[in-house]
Amino acid sequence: MAISITVRHAENVAILVLNGRLTIGESVGALHDAVEERFAAGDKDVVVDMREVGYVDSSGLGGLVTCLTCARTHGGTFRLANVTQRVQDLLDVSTLYMVFQIIELASTKAVD
Repeated sequence: MAISITVRHAENVAILVLNGRLTIGESVGALHDAVEERFAAGDKDVVVDMREVGYVDSSGLGGLVTCLTCARTHGGTFRLANVTQRVQDLLDVSTLYMVFQIIELASTKAVD
């Protein structure tokens, strides 16, 4: 299953809700494009809700790092939310848990 990305806003935060697998190919590119679009639109705080991400491979991890770099380049923030245990284990093994701010979102309902 490819990744689907839904963009929502809550307060001043752009929330990208992912559903599917974050793997080599189109899904990593789609995430990067979505993050770039948010910063181009003027958003400064991007949160990626990973509640429905079933699998992340090494390219997916690299894509997340690229998105974090993009955010920093634009003077913004990039955080991960609702990371599954499987993804958290991958972040732990790769020590990327030290790079990302990981938060919990109670809801991803749109505000605007």
